[in-house]
Amino acid sequence: MSNLRLSISLLYVPAGVGIVFRMVSAGALPQQLLALALFLFCLELAHMAEVDLKNVLAVAAETGLNSWTEDSRLLSFRNLVCSTIVLELLGFYGVLLSLQWGGIIIIFSQLWFNLLVKIQLWPQEIPAVTDFELSGRLPVLIANTTGLALLVFWFVQGIQLFLAIGLLVLVSLFLVIKYAVPAFYPEAE
Repeated sequence: MSNLRLSISLLYVPAGVGIVFRMVSAGALPQQLLALALFLFCLELAHMAEVDLKNVLAVAAETGLNSWTEDSRLLSFRNLVCSTIVLELLGFYGVLLSLQWGGIIIIFSQLWFNLLVKIQLWPQEIPAVTDFELSGRLPVLIANTTGLALLVFWFVQGIQLFLAIGLLVLVSLFLVIKYAVPAFYPEAE
C-alpha cells in the first residue's frame, strides 16, 4: 500500500515543482495567482488519487474479491479513477507549457470524474460500496463548471486578475470546506 502512495505521489511531484517555478517566474500577478491555485489543486488531487486507489484496493480486499470482474462497479470505479489521474497529470504537466490550457485540462478531469462516478467507496464499513446519486455530486459539478468557465474566459483580455482571484478563491474554499468543516466531507483524510 505504501508503494502505491509513493508511486502516485512521484507522478505529481515534478509537475508540482514546475508549477511552483512558473509561479515564482511569472511576471504578472494574474499568472502568479493562477499558478498558486493550480499548485494547491495539484497537492489535493495527488492526495485524492492516492485515497481513491487505496480505497479500491481496500474494498476489493475486504469483500474478498479475487478478480475485478466479480464487481463491475468496482472495476468501473477503478478505471474511472485511473483515467482521471491520466487527465490530471496531462493537465499538470500541460501547465508547464500553458497555465490556461493546462488548467482547463485539470478542471475538465474533475468534471469528467464527477459526471461519470456512480459509486462511493467506504472501506471498513458495511456496505463498502454505495450508490452516489447525481444530487450528491451537484455542488461539486457546479464548482467544476465554475472553475472551467473562469479558465475559458481567461483568454478575454483585461479580466485575468479577476478570473485568477476567482479560481484561487474557489480552490481555497473547496479545501477549507473539505478539511476544516468535516460535516461536508466526512471521508477526508
